Amino acid sequence: MERALAQKETALIISEKSRVGLDRAKQDSIQIWSWLNQPHFSKGTKENYERITRQFFSFHWNVGLKEITTPHVTLFLKELEGKSDSTLNLARSSLSSLFRHLEVTGYIARNPDVSIKSKKIHPDIQGKIIPQDSIIRMIEFAGSKRNELLLKVLYFGAFRESEVIQLRPESFMAMQDGRVKVNIIGKGKKPRVVHLPEVLWQEIKAYVKQTDLARDEFIFSSDEHRKNPISRQQVFRIIKMTARKAKVEPVPSPHWFRHTSSEHAFKNGASLKEIQETLGHSSLSTTQIYLGGRSDKSNSDYLKLPLGNS
Repeated sequence: MERALAQKETALIISEKSRVGLDRAKQDSIQIWSWLNQPHFSKGTKENYERITRQFFSFHWNVGLKEITTPHVTLFLKELEGKSDSTLNLARSSLSSLFRHLEVTGYIARNPDVSIKSKKIHPDIQGKIIPQDSIIRMIEFAGSKRNELLLKVLYFGAFRESEVIQLRPESFMAMQDGRVKVNIIGKGKKPRVVHLPEVLWQEIKAYVKQTDLARDEFIFSSDEHRKNPISRQQVFRIIKMTARKAKVEPVPSPHWFRHTSSEHAFKNGASLKEIQETLGHSSLSTTQIYLGGRSDKSNSDYLKLPLGNS
């Protein structure tokens, strides 16, 4: 396993047929792997950045890192036109991160991406809220206890798919009031604690006992390899399959559960601060983006003064 990983991370990303020659292609590829292996990158970020970087240097196969100019980046992004704005922004941010890293380390003289702006996205958050009756139907059509628990944990915990697949029995700590604490290492390797209700905790404990899961085995694993979690792609497939069986339209993604959990909690009286801590956001402004609904009240509905006619 370690040998295979080492071989992968010395593999060329810059084509050996490029005009910079094999030696430079090797040096450039080492620089790219050094950037990808920064400790603050999550597994998902690394996978996305590697995929986009490979696409970029497959498109510009004949040049090396030091030869990249702004037009190279512009042409690549133009090739992606027709994709969603978020896909274009991910491509741009991936390349920007790479070239900024290379500029800081002194490997290149100037970041060729610095003058290219991201596309402004106007999120349709309200369109990503799943009605509660649709969630209930999806749970009914889950098909297995594992998939049923997956839907419930995504909804009550507002987890990212990369977080929920990492849950093990040892991730949970029972509280005196019957609820359970879940210890999460989230995006950017930031730890946080999320609470789940007592009834769901009892279901999780029963599932762990029924399947004879060890403390360090994954709750959401494949039947064959309980020491390996299901993939993020499998989480999406489970939700897509379940939504179609339950006749839920539009078909949600795992991230919709995160938006939905936040919106429903907010409407039921949760504070922005509580939702922020649940989601693991650094700022309240990010949390507010998740709340698709708008209040039908303003400050004046909560203020009183002895107003009279004048």
